[in-house]
Amino acid sequence: MKAYDPEEKFEIDLDLAEKVDYLHYKGIKTRYINDTNTLIFSKDNDDNDLDTIIYRNYTVDEVKKYIEYNFQKLMYDELEPIYSGYPTEDNYRKDLVSHIKNTRLGNMKNISTKLEYALSPYDLIRLSNEYKKGNKEFNDKVEYLLTDLNFHSECSDLIRNKADDIISNSKLEIRKVLEHYVLDKFITEYKVNPKHQGYLSSSSKELEDVSEYDCRYLQYEGYLRPTLNGYELSDDYIKSLNSNKKKFKYVHWLKIDLSNETKDGKEWFNLKEYKDKYDCNMTVFYYNHSFIDKAIKLECNQNYEELDLDVNSMSDGSLIRLKSKPKNITAYKNDIEYFFNNKIKQDALVM
Repeated sequence: MKAYDPEEKFEIDLDLAEKVDYLHYKGIKTRYINDTNTLIFSKDNDDNDLDTIIYRNYTVDEVKKYIEYNFQKLMYDELEPIYSGYPTEDNYRKDLVSHIKNTRLGNMKNISTKLEYALSPYDLIRLSNEYKKGNKEFNDKVEYLLTDLNFHSECSDLIRNKADDIISNSKLEIRKVLEHYVLDKFITEYKVNPKHQGYLSSSSKELEDVSEYDCRYLQYEGYLRPTLNGYELSDDYIKSLNSNKKKFKYVHWLKIDLSNETKDGKEWFNLKEYKDKYDCNMTVFYYNHSFIDKAIKLECNQNYEELDLDVNSMSDGSLIRLKSKPKNITAYKNDIEYFFNNKIKQDALVM
C-alpha cells in the first residue's frame, strides 16, 4: 500500500511503515504515527519520547541501526549495575573489596580460603575497578590474592595497567552466563508452548533467582521484550531460533541408569563438557516403566568412532551407548541444562 505526503512531497510505503511500527529492539520501541508520517522512539514500557523523526520508508534494519547509533550509550549506562553481582552469588563475594581492605596482607590467605580458591568474572571486575584507583596497600593485597589463586595473567595485566582489558573480558564472560542461564529458561518455556513466545512472569518461580537487570540486559541485546508483567522472547530471536534448527549427521542414543550414575554427577559433567565443546543437540527422556533410567538423544556431527565422549568403557561416569532408539520413552519438559544444574555436584563448576 502506498500513501502520498503532500507536505513532504513523498510517497510513503505503508507496508514498510507497518513493519517498524511497535518494533522492539535493544530496549527501545518505535511507534509510527500515520497522520504526521513520523516515527517516535521511546524506552520499552515508557511512553516518554526520546526522539521523533520523519519516516522516509526506512526498513527494519535501517531503524535498528538508527537505534544502535543514537541510544546505545543511554541503555548501556542504565544497565551497568548488572555488573554488581550475579543473583546467585553469595554476599561475601559482593563485599569482596571491603573484606580485602579490612584484612592485613599477612592474613590474605584467609580470603583465598573463603573464596574456595576461585574467582568469578564479577570478582575480577570489582578487583580491577578498585585496583585502578592506585591505592598501594590495596593493590599489594590484590596482587598477592591473584598470585595465590593462580590468576597470574590477570595479575600481570593489572601491574601493566591493563585493568580495562580484564573488565572487558569479564563482561563478555558474564554475558555468556546470562545468555546460558537466564535465556534458557525462556527458550525452554517456548519449546513447551510456542504460542506464548516463552512468556514468563517476573514473579514466576523460574525467575526467582534472576534479577531485573538480567532480563533488561537480554532485552537490550534483542533476545527478550517486556510485557505488562514479565518478559517473552522477541520476534527476531524466535525467527533466529526457528531458522537455526540444525540438522546433524548422526544420532546417538545414550543411557544413564541407577547402577552407573555417580554421586557427583560425572556422567552429566561429561555430557556438559561435550555440549560446551561441540555443536550438538541433547534431549533427555525417561523410560515409561522407570523414572530412574534416563535416555539421552545426542544429535551431532561425529560418528561412533569419532565420538569424543566416554561411552561403553564401564569406567566411573561412563555412559551406555545403545544400539538403537529405546522403546516406551517420553521426553522431559526440562531442557538438558536443568539436569546439568541439578545433577552435577562438582565444586569446580560453582562460580
